[in-house]
Amino acid sequence: MRIFEPDEEGELLGDRVVVVCSEIEGNPGAGVTEAAESIRGAVVEAFRLVDPVWIEHHPPAATDGRTETWELVVFPTTGRPSWKALDRGAVETLVGRRL
Repeated sequence: MRIFEPDEEGELLGDRVVVVCSEIEGNPGAGVTEAAESIRGAVVEAFRLVDPVWIEHHPPAATDGRTETWELVVFPTTGRPSWKALDRGAVETLVGRRL
């Protein structure tokens, strides 16, 4: 879990916090996709975040050893979340640094 706050001028991230939630290799429980809603709820509560941008990350160690995925997860006020594929470059632009 990595949390990126806006810079002082709000230029890089606007006024929203970005959370990158990464799957871990050998996770014995529910994966970050299956548990997205509950993980987000716990993080929002623990860090007192307001509507963070949520990025789900599956590193190569958690996939097939070669593939890395990044997805924007949108949590509507009602209904199920939706996922939109991103690439590393888009996420790095969003957070304003290399990951």
